[in-house]
Amino acid sequence: MMALVVCALMFVGALQVSDAEADDAVALPPPEARYRAAVTMLGEGDAAGSIQYFKSCEAELRGMWEFHLHYGMALMSASSQAIVVDGRKEAVVRSSHERMRYLRNALIQFRLAEAAAPTDELKAMCIASQAKLLAWVGSPLDAIERYRRAVELSSEYAEALARAIITVADPCSGSTVVNK
Repeated sequence: MMALVVCALMFVGALQVSDAEADDAVALPPPEARYRAAVTMLGEGDAAGSIQYFKSCEAELRGMWEFHLHYGMALMSASSQAIVVDGRKEAVVRSSHERMRYLRNALIQFRLAEAAAPTDELKAMCIASQAKLLAWVGSPLDAIERYRRAVELSSEYAEALARAIITVADPCSGSTVVNK
């Protein structure tokens, strides 16, 4: 019986990990490095792949307007991203429920970016991102309202507002997506 206890203690002792080994086992790059990796992936067209990186550093970078804007862009892009599987394109986001969750979260991220943006021009960019998303999901009147707010802060978005108004006035005039 004593031999069994000694063997059990030796086994448990062998399983113990030193503090240094434990720190190495779960060490992640700093949040800024994960954010840069996510932005790089987003820029290379892998919006869906970048989302896990954005999620992993969200708590540390909360309140940084660029982070929220890029995260929102990743969520919006991933909601319609397709990949090639066995020679055919398949949506990365498979269910409409998941797609709408991504888009709702993108809108939240754009609003957080707007709240944290330091200048009127940057706030206008974040508001215009909200407008683009709303136009994209088929809410053109809400998009027009957001574009009007963006134009109040920066005249740069006047053309996008005009296109959104034309689209509502004449739905056959072109795409309901307002690019800006």
